[in-house]
Amino acid sequence: MYYAAPPTGSIYSYWLTPHARGNYGLAYSSGGHVWVSCVQTGSVYDCRSNAGTVYRSWEATNYAHGLAPYSTGDGGTGTTAIFSAAESPSYCWRRNMTTGSILSSFPLANPSHYDIPWDQRNAAIWMADAPRIIYGYSTSGYVRASFAAPAGTPRGMAYYGQYLYVSCDANNTVYIVDCPGTLCVKPASLGRVKALFR
Repeated sequence: MYYAAPPTGSIYSYWLTPHARGNYGLAYSSGGHVWVSCVQTGSVYDCRSNAGTVYRSWEATNYAHGLAPYSTGDGGTGTTAIFSAAESPSYCWRRNMTTGSILSSFPLANPSHYDIPWDQRNAAIWMADAPRIIYGYSTSGYVRASFAAPAGTPRGMAYYGQYLYVSCDANNTVYIVDCPGTLCVKPASLGRVKALFR
């Protein structure tokens, strides 16, 4: 796990993940918690952000490809639950952060997906399928919005402010995509690329 300075990308801190391989899901929540899911062990680890020591872990009972703390604001403030998603079966689960117990779940539109950021402005869980579509799900599983990804194979995603950051394997580019807090009326700006970088 590496910490990098956003303006330059220079590494100023790092630590080893709990398991050497298969670390697919990654998320942060307030209080210095870094969440790591491992498909090799089928577990989710709550790690200390400053040293990587494992505070707690629980079995996900699925291969969690994405993690997203359920929050009331940017930065994971007030988190008590975490979303996890997997390909087999293709579901999204809302789990208790402390125990991992399932609070709710819903099936996904496509079995091939990757990262899952939580968008507190729109109360939406964003997911990208393997071909090229990005979906915005409600917490009950209703597809509230969808749009074509900026490029092929969108894998890593994060939401902040009103923007969805999307990294695409097809061209090794990260896109900043407009996702304002008005999904109920499907604004024309939804899904438009605002900036990109490599």
